[in-house]
Amino acid sequence: MVKLQAPAGACARHSTRPLDELSRDELMGESSASTGSDVPGDSGEDGAAVRLPATATAAGGGRVSSLHGLPDAVLLGIVPYLCLPEVLALLTVTRKLNRLVRQYFAVNSHGVLSIPAFDSRSFLQYRPDRKPQAQASTSDAPARGLPGVKPIRLFFGQQRRDAHPSALRRLLRFIAPSLPIMHMEAHVNPVTGRGKGCVWATVPSLAEAKRLMALNKRLFLDVNSDGEEVYMFAPPSAVEWLRGHAELAAASTSRPSHLPRQPMIVGAPRKGPPGT
Repeated sequence: MVKLQAPAGACARHSTRPLDELSRDELMGESSASTGSDVPGDSGEDGAAVRLPATATAAGGGRVSSLHGLPDAVLLGIVPYLCLPEVLALLTVTRKLNRLVRQYFAVNSHGVLSIPAFDSRSFLQYRPDRKPQAQASTSDAPARGLPGVKPIRLFFGQQRRDAHPSALRRLLRFIAPSLPIMHMEAHVNPVTGRGKGCVWATVPSLAEAKRLMALNKRLFLDVNSDGEEVYMFAPPSAVEWLRGHAELAAASTSRPSHLPRQPMIVGAPRKGPPGT
């Protein structure tokens, strides 16, 4: 198996930046990859090549020294195992990788990505939730705070109407895999057992909470032309476009009732969670 590794320093740089700083240019891949050579560079933080082991071979039996030499079908098979920081890093490597990443996520002219809500090949099967060292309980158990740090409880509205928060958990593990979620619970109707379309999540501190609140009104769960559920993820410059798209989608008589009708709401209310 070929192990994919993003350019040195690139993934770490993106993974620690606030989510609201990810620009349309980055989501569209309008960076060094769109103007530079289609061949990976030999050095440099932004233009470093993504190298394969010396034993890697192409379909015809010849050796390849970089991902650039692999067929498109192979590269597209790798993309579902990536997380957002790695995706952004690949956008700056070569025009070929830029094109394939944009193709897989169906990036439109506004820089909006369509992130598959469900994918059996997803990296999520292999990347367990990251928990704070002091948190020894399971993700469904009450959260314990870290010494000297006050946990923050966040509200996520306009969710899929599920009785469990697995869809949101998958999404957050794609967007911010290094961010620990201490606890997550979906609100359900006690009579019908149906989800109400909202989730409460607990993070260790205000810093993590601010990162997630940067997602407010930038995500919308929709259905693409193939009938697959996707999270549309907009850069800050396309928030108004996403709102308009959500209004059109919600007005459709064929829209499934379990899907939200507005972009996702993320916030930290001053008061505690309402009674249900």
